[in-house]
Amino acid sequence: MEEEEILSETQTSKVLKDMALNMKMKFKKYWGDLDKLNQILMVALVVDPRYKLGNLEFILKSRFENPEDAVKKKNEIKEILKKLYEEYVMPPPPLPPPSQSSSYCSSDTTTMNTSSSISRGGKKRRQMIENWRKETLANDVVVLEHKIDRYITDPIEDVVDEFDVLKWWKLNGVKYPGLALIAKDVLAIPVSTVASESCFSTGGQVVNSFRASLTPTIVEALICSQNWLRSDDISSLQYEPTIQEMEFYESIELGMSL
Repeated sequence: MEEEEILSETQTSKVLKDMALNMKMKFKKYWGDLDKLNQILMVALVVDPRYKLGNLEFILKSRFENPEDAVKKKNEIKEILKKLYEEYVMPPPPLPPPSQSSSYCSSDTTTMNTSSSISRGGKKRRQMIENWRKETLANDVVVLEHKIDRYITDPIEDVVDEFDVLKWWKLNGVKYPGLALIAKDVLAIPVSTVASESCFSTGGQVVNSFRASLTPTIVEALICSQNWLRSDDISSLQYEPTIQEMEFYESIELGMSL
């Protein structure tokens, strides 16, 4: 009896191990390499007023062994956000040179009271938020070089589970009009993955309950067209069908269209 229980536990462990390995491979495929990751996902984190660019750098430092690589990646995302801003906002007319320095020093710090706002979540999440709070307190002087720097350097919002980021942008769109347009589009993109086989494969699921509107003739035409497009050039072929073969093909086509 004990041997059977040990064997059953061993088999269960093997199944769970294989499942975990497959999950890890799937995770690494989409999230393992930051260079292959869709950069818009990082932009979406920046336009979240609870985290902004500082939280992105904070996370990147935990992914890269070299801190310089994290700073480099953060600057790349900032440049992407700048390019998006230029695409969304028409350039204003040139202004006269300012009479004083355009540098802006912010001495305000934001205390994130997460112990009372986060009622769910484990110790790891609370520790990450606490470390992020310390990181924001350490950076209190920033020079404005671009219009998006005003948003980045403004105090961040408290990390609460009930925070409605779309409502926040609706209320603060007047303050950051260009970024509000970007956030409206970026935050509307659903984060999901679709297997390529489900979109492009013509085997097994060409006609089913979800594609029942296609007639057999249309399905045949689509598959034949795809096969012809992917095949080699047939202009060099000298084969010519006989009259009997042509009549046979026509009879098959008429029979299918009935």
